[in-house]
Formats: sequence, C-alpha cells, structure tokens
Amino acid sequence: MARRAKALLDLDEIWLLPAWSPPHKNTSEQSSFDHRLAMTELLAAESEFIRVDPVERELGGTSYTIDTVRHLKQEHGRQCEFQLIIGGDSLADLDQWRQPEKLCRELPVAVLVRAGHASETTLPCRIFDGETHPAQSREIRSAIGGNGNVRWLTARVAAYIKTHALYQSRAEGETS
Repeated sequence: MARRAKALLDLDEIWLLPAWSPPHKNTSEQSSFDHRLAMTELLAAESEFIRVDPVERELGGTSYTIDTVRHLKQEHGRQCEFQLIIGGDSLADLDQWRQPEKLCRELPVAVLVRAGHASETTLPCRIFDGETHPAQSREIRSAIGGNGNVRWLTARVAAYIKTHALYQSRAEGETS
C-alpha cells in the first residue's frame, strides 16, 4: 500500500504512525505499542522512503487521528505537506472517527480502495480504485493465529512475530 500511495500521490516519504491506544480496538487483544513499533521499524528498514514516527507515544491517551495530524502539522508543518492515506476498509468507518469533517479539512485524505470495501463517501476524500494488495492487518493476524501463515510479511517481521509469539490463538493460552 505504501509503494502504491507513493507512486499515485508522488510522495517523497510515507510516514507510518503506530497508534498508542486506538479507540476502536480492544487493547487486551492487541500487541503492545512497543511490539507494533518494533515491527513497523523492521518494515521501514527495508525501504528508503518509509519513515516511522512514534509520536502517539508522546501524545498518550486515546489515539485520535485528528489530534495526531494537528500535532504533526504544528511540529513539521513548515517542512512537510501531509496527506492521510487509508484503505477502503477504513473508509467504511471514517464517518465514525473523531471529527471526520474537520480531519478532511486539515489535510487531503487519499483512500486506496480494496476489493470488497467501500469506495464512496460524502466526506471530501480522493478515492483511488485499482490494484491493491489483498492483505489487511486483521487477516494477517488471523492467519498467523490460525496456521502461522506469514506469506504477506517480510522475513524480518515474520521472525519478530515468531520470536515474540505474537498473534497466537488465545485458545492455546498464548498472548498477542
């Protein structure tokens, strides 16, 4: 998705921002911020245009995109022109995010549509149909927990997940 967004939007960099405490996730069922940050950094190390920013650790509390965007613009606004890139699976819920209309006024929102997900919204977003990677994070976690399948992951991220026994089935008594 990052490669496609970079090409479509003619971007210099893609910033990945692991969420500190996403409001839509059950925190007891997700990996720790430190694990998610480490995996994101492993992924970024394999790309010259991906940057990881742990800004949400600094912000703390519940992670609302509008707050993070405003913070980033305040900190880096003179040097950077930000765009928010989301998948079609996120577009389906965008109207339920905190202040979605204001978010879309704060910066351009680009949506890379995935097969089987929403491609329309009343919010001012740029919608990009076409070829996308079929994997979604929830599908990857489910596959790892079910059968250890890591075909969509880099070798370094897959090794990290295995080393730390992340996303294993809770029925087997393991933690994520």
